[in-house]
Amino acid sequence: MNKTGDIGEQLAADYLLSKNYHILARNWRGTKELKAPEIDIIAQKDDTIVFLEVKTSSTGKFGSPREKIDNYKRKRIAQGAQAYLAINNLGEIQCRFDAIIVDKRQKYPKIIHIENAFTLNDIEN
Repeated sequence: MNKTGDIGEQLAADYLLSKNYHILARNWRGTKELKAPEIDIIAQKDDTIVFLEVKTSSTGKFGSPREKIDNYKRKRIAQGAQAYLAINNLGEIQCRFDAIIVDKRQKYPKIIHIENAFTLNDIEN
């Protein structure tokens, strides 16, 4: 990971903690036996497990961070989420997919939390 991404993920985790989320994992990739696509942050809010993708931008050079959560990335996050739920025997627990955009182009970073950024129905085969 790069320095900008590391800083963005830390800012996102701090933001979530300030909103009473409990951080369950960061940069989660499964177990040694069961590799899974990386999930930036896995958190819990009340009775919901939240799988979060964090995108950070310090320049507008490569397009908006929101545009980078394409169908391929959504599929990978969903695969990682399924692996996390299976490994932890969480069964039918309520979960959702969020995104946090960290915009560092200004003097103070702006954090945009998009709850329900996508659902499994949004993923194209």
